[in-house]
Amino acid sequence: RLGLSFVAVVHHLSDVVDGAAAKEAAAILKMASTRTIYAQKSDEARATGRVIGLPRWAVEIIPTLTPGIAVWDVNGNVQVVKHLITEAERPLVFTDRAMTEGSSDDLLPEDIRAAELEAEQRAARME
Repeated sequence: RLGLSFVAVVHHLSDVVDGAAAKEAAAILKMASTRTIYAQKSDEARATGRVIGLPRWAVEIIPTLTPGIAVWDVNGNVQVVKHLITEAERPLVFTDRAMTEGSSDDLLPEDIRAAELEAEQRAARME
């Protein structure tokens, strides 16, 4: 037997929910059984939560997420997940420099770890 896996990567929900294909795009996002949501601005987080049905606590924490931390929704089980990244992987995943003036490369490792710990503590308080 063959299986089928569908992978959709969306940087901003507004990229797919505006225009002619909005209903189809929203349906695809709702159909996905695993969704990973990284930091977004508050308005984008609210729109994402509304379209895919995230709980309020997840919508509220999304704008505060730091690099390496995401909200995962696996078949309705929503958790804050810290991705473990090796030093070899770091240049592959911290790619904001091309899009923004700053970069996580400008942060010292202890700064990144402190920000991750703070986000984890906020997530624990919201559960």
